[in-house]
This record gives sequence, structure tokens and C-alpha cells, in this order.
Amino acid sequence: MPQISIIVPVYYSEKYLTECVESILNQTFGDFELIFVDDGSKDRSVEIIKNFMENDRRIILLEQSNQYAGIARNNGMKNARGEYLIFLDSDDFFEPDMMEKLWKKANDNNADIVICDAYFYSDDTKEITEPNWVLRKEYVPNMKEVFNYRDIMQHIFQISFSVPWNKLYRKSFVESNNLLFQNTRRSNDEFFTNTSLVLAERICILNERLIKYRTDNPTSLQGGIGKIEVSYDFAFAHRAIKSELIQRNIYEDVKHSFINKCISACMSALRKQKNAYSFECIYMFLKTEFFEEMEILGWPEGFYYANYEELQRIVMYDPMEYLFNKSQAFKDGLRFIFPYKEVGDCKNIVLYAAGEMGKAYFKQIFLNEHYRIVAWVDKNYLKYKDLYVKIENPEVITKLDFDKVIIAIEDNKVKKQVTEYLISLGIEQEKVV
Repeated sequence: MPQISIIVPVYYSEKYLTECVESILNQTFGDFELIFVDDGSKDRSVEIIKNFMENDRRIILLEQSNQYAGIARNNGMKNARGEYLIFLDSDDFFEPDMMEKLWKKANDNNADIVICDAYFYSDDTKEITEPNWVLRKEYVPNMKEVFNYRDIMQHIFQISFSVPWNKLYRKSFVESNNLLFQNTRRSNDEFFTNTSLVLAERICILNERLIKYRTDNPTSLQGGIGKIEVSYDFAFAHRAIKSELIQRNIYEDVKHSFINKCISACMSALRKQKNAYSFECIYMFLKTEFFEEMEILGWPEGFYYANYEELQRIVMYDPMEYLFNKSQAFKDGLRFIFPYKEVGDCKNIVLYAAGEMGKAYFKQIFLNEHYRIVAWVDKNYLKYKDLYVKIENPEVITKLDFDKVIIAIEDNKVKKQVTEYLISLGIEQEKVV
């Protein structure tokens, strides 16, 4: 029987999989089984795993239709034989002594959970950073090698990032509490990781960075949040956590910590939206429904660990005002507010006109990440040759790849003339706002 079962869900991971597997097989601690659960990949992921299997009997491959990482992890658990479980991601890689150190810490302290720290590795820049929030050492009870939620009820959900990959779990603890990952596409690890923190009687901290967590991976679920669909899975997860805590008569003990955890998840969901449509959907869901359901509003300012001012802004503003009210245009009381509702769910825009309204729109677009200006044009482009941004001849539009042309002109008669002019250039009328 192996000491550790390493469970790795795999989905279109061929680009990173070899590095991940090698960093596991080269561990200084070898008493493990490595369970890959392929979630319906159509790339070379399964082939890569099978090639490694030919030379290492510790590797097990399970395959399933696309049911997402939560179900893959559950299927891995069903087949796990180890005394301890760890759930790693197929695009990350690990320090050579990670398993040895985690196992020793767990074994020496009879721990239900051991939590370690991590590096972040940018897939774009190859830069390695040391975030201070994967493991919050300042919340660890003083002079305690082993602790549980009763020791830090105010911060139990803040002590660690809500992920399973920096935690080693005792399998018997997981099974006795019937802990499973949710079957959602996103946020499927929130319930498992957070519920386990309040159920564990013996938690240990290993204050070392043993994982390189890959960021800026456009093929990952996190990398794609907000691009294709509007996901409320974060809310589904936190509803389930709250329900479980109430059912186990723990909620009132950890309510302060949980509400602040929930706030962080809400603000994170907003920040991750990549287009205006999904941003508005999440924003209005929080404002009109979820904040009240999770008892987020109405506490004294000192109750909130962070985000107090952001919450007040959400209460005060509609999505458009919130999105742009940090811009100088808002601070100056400018009356021209970018029409993101009319522009909708697109990315690349051409801004037409460089007058007062055009400049106001430009400032607002520049200060948010939902749109990208591919050109700023004006029939009087020579008049603006000294402007801080290049203004071009509108005829350039015919050579550009764009989603919408935004006419930044107040006068209705002139707007109509510009619209007719754009159509004469071959621009489809539905692309003109």
C-alpha cells in the first residue's frame, strides 16, 4: 500500500504534462501512486501518460467523458489506496522534496491536513513570484504545531488559498466526513477545501514554498473565466459551504470568517470577467441577490477584513458607473459615459471622433480592460496631430479587424451623417454604435 495517492485531473494538458509528470516521478520520496484522470482530452495527453506508464508501475490512468476536474478528482479518490491524498494540477510543477516534506510533517504530527506555501510561475514572462496569500502564516496560532478551526475561528477560511493542490489530506479523514468535490465546471474545489478546514481536528503548516503554480495559462479554466459564458459556480459553491456548516452546527462559530471569505470570492469573480456583458450579469447578481443571501451587507466597517469601500460602491452605483468611476472623466464630473450596454459583449472597437465626447470615451476605455481600441479616427484627423494619441483617417477602418465602431458625437444630425458615411465604406450597420 502506498503512503500517498497523488491525484491529477488532466484536460488538454499536452503542453505542460511532461514537465508536471517528471517533477513528480523525480521526487525524493517514492512511496506513492500517481493517478491521472483524463477528462475527455482529444490532444496527446493520454498518449504522454501511457508513455510514462511503460517505465513506471506507480502510474495509473483513468479515463472519463468530459465531466470537469471535480468529478475527475472524485474518481481518483475512489481508486486511491494511499494513506494520504494530494490533488495536483497537470500544468504545475513541484520541488523535488515536496512529497517527502509533506508526508513527514503529516506522519510526525498525525495530521488530517498539512498546508504548504507556493510560488507563482508566469507562463508568459517565465517570472517566479512569491505571493503572500497562498498561506497566511500570520493566522497560525502561536506556539501550536497542530491546531483546528476552534483556535482561529475568526480567520479559518483566510489561512489558505481555497485550492487543494497545496494540501496533503489523510484519506481516512476525508472518507469519514464524506468529503467530495462538486460537479461544477468552475469553483469545484471550494466546497471540499473550505469544508475540510473546519472539520479537521489536526491541521499543520509547512512554511515552505514547494509548488510552482502556473499562471497566465490561456487554456486553463481560470485563464478563460468570463470569456465564453457567465459562470455563477462560485455562488453555488459558497451556498453549499454555508448549508453544510449550518447542518453541522458550525456556522455561527465561523460566520465572521466565512462572510469575509465570501466577499473575497465575490470581488474575485467580478475582477475575472473579461467582457462587459458578463461583468454586468455578475455585478447585478451580487447587488440584487447574493449579498443579501450571504448576509454580506450591513455590518460595521470594522467587521470587514477588506473590500469595505468596494462594497459601498456596488451598493451606490449601477454597473456602468462602477466600471468607470475611477476614471478622471468621472472625477471631473464629465457627462459623457461610455455606452457599454449598447456596445455589449465584444472586444475590439474603433472610436470615431476626437472631440470632447471622444476624449471622455477614450479615457474611460483606457482605464478598464473590457475593450481594446484598435483605432481612433476622425475626418479632421490632421487637426489632432498633436494629441497624445494618434488620430487616423476614417478610411483606415476598411483595413482593420474590429467588432464595433463607436461614434462619439452628440449632435444627432452629425451622427446620422457619420453612420451613412461608414455604411458607404462597407461597414455593416449593426457594427455601428
